Order: sequence, then structure tokens, then C-alpha cells
Amino acid sequence: MPPLNAKKDLADPLDDKTWHIIPLCITVPIKRRNLANIECWHFDAHVNTCVTEKMRQSQDRFRAIWNYIIMRFQHHVQNQFLFHKRSIKLAKKKKYKNPLNSS
Repeated sequence: MPPLNAKKDLADPLDDKTWHIIPLCITVPIKRRNLANIECWHFDAHVNTCVTEKMRQSQDRFRAIWNYIIMRFQHHVQNQFLFHKRSIKLAKKKKYKNPLNSS
């Protein structure tokens, strides 16, 4: 779902100044081992393609949207986990299909 405006209607996907809410789907955690062989919880957060395209336009937009996503993630885990901003990685090459889209 694309971003929503203050009235919770679909916002203009090209004008991030009208975005009030960026819908975010966070998966259930999966326990995996990192490169240092330390067991870690991994979450995937999915956003609309227009959001990632906007993030690619400039470092300022990237940081603003990235901070919003991290803030929403912190709210999602409700202080159950301690994490560091630098430990959060952006999977740039992984593409997902919309499970709700039958085409």
C-alpha cells in the first residue's frame, strides 16, 4: 500500500511532503546466526516501491524515511529487544511479490 496523507487517504506517491503514514509490514522474527556466528533475531520490514524509490533520490530523504521506519519498528517490538541503529541493514537487492496481488 502506498503512503497515506493526514486524512488517511492515499497520498501522492511522488510528493513525500504529503505523506503522513508510510504503511509498513513487519514479519515475525526468525532466529539466525550472523557472520560472527552469534544467534540473532531477524525481522523483515516491507514498504511500497514508491517509498524505496523516494529513498534513492537523496541522502536527506533516505535518512528521514529510514528514521521513520526505525521508529515504527521500535514501536512494533515494544521494548522487547535492544537493537542498535547501525545493526539494521537494508536489503537493497531483495525483491518481494505482493501476497495480496493475484497477478
